Amino acid sequence: CTACHDPHSAENLFGPNFTGSELCFADMLGTAFALEGLVSGTRLPAHLSLTSPPPRPAPAAPAAPAVAIARAEAPAPGPSTASPPAPAAVRLGPPPGTSASGRGCVTNECHASLVSAPVVHAPSGQGQCELCHVAVDEPNHKFRLAAKEPELCYQCHDRPPEARFLHGPVAQGLCTVCHNPHGAPHKSMLPEAGKDLCFNCHSEMGKLVLSARVQHPVEKDCNACHDPHRGDVKFQLRKDLPDLCIGCHPAVKDAVDAATVAHEPVVKDRKCVNCHNPHGTDVPKLLAAVEMDLCLGCHDKPMDTPSGPIIDMKSWLANNPERHGPIRNESCTGCHQPHGSKDFRLLRHAFPRAFYHPFSLEAYDLCFECHEKTLVLDQATTTLTGFRNGEKNLHYVHVNQKKGRTCRACHEVHAGTKPKRIRDFVPFGEWQYPVNFEVTENGGRCASGCHVTRAYDRLQEVVQK
Repeated sequence: CTACHDPHSAENLFGPNFTGSELCFADMLGTAFALEGLVSGTRLPAHLSLTSPPPRPAPAAPAAPAVAIARAEAPAPGPSTASPPAPAAVRLGPPPGTSASGRGCVTNECHASLVSAPVVHAPSGQGQCELCHVAVDEPNHKFRLAAKEPELCYQCHDRPPEARFLHGPVAQGLCTVCHNPHGAPHKSMLPEAGKDLCFNCHSEMGKLVLSARVQHPVEKDCNACHDPHRGDVKFQLRKDLPDLCIGCHPAVKDAVDAATVAHEPVVKDRKCVNCHNPHGTDVPKLLAAVEMDLCLGCHDKPMDTPSGPIIDMKSWLANNPERHGPIRNESCTGCHQPHGSKDFRLLRHAFPRAFYHPFSLEAYDLCFECHEKTLVLDQATTTLTGFRNGEKNLHYVHVNQKKGRTCRACHEVHAGTKPKRIRDFVPFGEWQYPVNFEVTENGGRCASGCHVTRAYDRLQEVVQK
């Protein structure tokens, strides 16, 4: 018995502090009844038994010393010996005057509603109200808690470890803000399930989540990301960012792990929530704003990066109305991988960085996601491009060679002022030389630093001198 009970004194009714499972005390009344069979010649008083078994015949052998387990009475002294004063009584069953069913206070006449919920706290279900409540004036039905929260709860539930951040009710030691101590409709004696319980207090967050057109699937249960009691990460997050997010988003994890070029918002400050609102938004992918507005919220000034300077893209787009297709669709991620990339400028696929580059299809993977490969494979065409002299494909002439010119040699990637975003100036090392491009009726001409003035005509081939 002493494995669980202190034989001399204790702070609790049945022994030392309860620190294990509720199951340890869930059937104490059954234990009380079992004592009748364990101790020879002993019977509990009727009001302490779960049932009222018939009297047993007197044993033939001399009776063992009497063992009385009652509310406050000491065992009766034997006929020829005097007994020492009785110790404090221990009550294993319901108090006198309750029903023989062992339900204690929760009878049909009294507090039956406390145990009518689908999930019932073990002491309530076993009628062991005295584990938590102590009679102050029993005839007038006045009781007090055996201890204050949360110490009362920790008599049975393990005390949690220390943590840096505590949920408000936990910090105040108020377990019953979230848990009903008698019974409730949901697991862990919660009065409401999932996010509905949280929104009782976090009402502003509830309005955001419930009104959002795009909701995070885990918002059905806030506990998926937050520990409801405590944690070592702010907001009781179960892990720090980005580890918390990429645990459910393996494709993002792969991109981040494989990236040789990192996107600063992913790895600094608020990390994932720099761009995403995890609780809900009106924009796909839980973005905090429409994609281009979100990107230009940071790219509104010149930047120095490990892969080179970046211009004030917001101002550039505002001043250059002729836009590349993805920009017209307000999709920066059409070309850029926002979580990290193996290619410079966070590009999704390979694209030559230098002014000159030997031609290969692999080198232009990014462009060929949208443009036809034959644009630079066919020497002659009448349909692939307007940049042709008669049937001579001038894209092939410029690009498909050992010292090929890249697309950026002639075109602005994001936006420009001329048709097809032909550049005003071409970067060649530190030199920005003018292109001097002019549109003609059936073609055009330019006089760049690469060559003297040359023209092309789609209907009548221009013979260059």
